[in-house]
Amino acid sequence: MPVEKDAGGTTITGNAINYFQVLICKQAMEMHLKFGGTMRLTRTATPKRLREIATSYTGVKYARSTAGMQEALEDMKTILASRTPDAVVRV
Repeated sequence: MPVEKDAGGTTITGNAINYFQVLICKQAMEMHLKFGGTMRLTRTATPKRLREIATSYTGVKYARSTAGMQEALEDMKTILASRTPDAVVRV
């Protein structure tokens, strides 16, 4: 089982790690777009890094613009909608 919960916390293993990364990347992109780039999920969640993560899962190079970020966000949503936590893999 890729996600295990016990009294001590949650352990994510296997391809569920990739699913979790796509989920967090999607949330960071939504936050970036919602606040016009003035707020980040973490200090390392830069627009460039978010586009790089999206590219690692889709194989598509995204433009360095709001439209490029929006396109990457839509692709991340498609990945999450079409796969289960253990079926998300990098390209």
